[in-house]
Amino acid sequence: METVADRIESSRKTLREQLVLFTDRTRKAGLAFAEETRGASGELAEAFKGEAEAWSKLITARTTKLLPANGSPAPKLPGAEVEQLERKLLVGLRDILSRVDAKLQTRLEEVPAPETAPIEGYDELSAKAVVGLIGDLDPAAIEAVAAYEAANKGRKTVLRATERAAA
Repeated sequence: METVADRIESSRKTLREQLVLFTDRTRKAGLAFAEETRGASGELAEAFKGEAEAWSKLITARTTKLLPANGSPAPKLPGAEVEQLERKLLVGLRDILSRVDAKLQTRLEEVPAPETAPIEGYDELSAKAVVGLIGDLDPAAIEAVAAYEAANKGRKTVLRATERAAA
């Protein structure tokens, strides 16, 4: 006949194994996410570089046309031209950021979120209540709370508390 101690040990072992598997999978997902983000940030950097070069060419071309040779003050660019250039730059940045956001959203949808709450009734608990419970949890349960919170509500108070407890 199984004893309570045997059941506790069996549960501890099973949950520990599942936690190790979960940690490995989320680590792999995190590395894949970082790789995709690196690619998107490279695209963003290239776009900024291209815009900077375009601005440099424009300013150089305008400066040579606008600066008088006799040393008198240079006329200013018409406000409409500056606004058009600013709009073009902002639209380009918006488009790049939209692509980055789409890649992030796609990746988030691919990474499975923990399906079960780490504590019974967790979803009804306030952040303050969860933080109050963290001190009573073992390291595996704290990791489970951190993963579940990050994937669901994302409350910074809870996430910081799990980081402190894990340190």
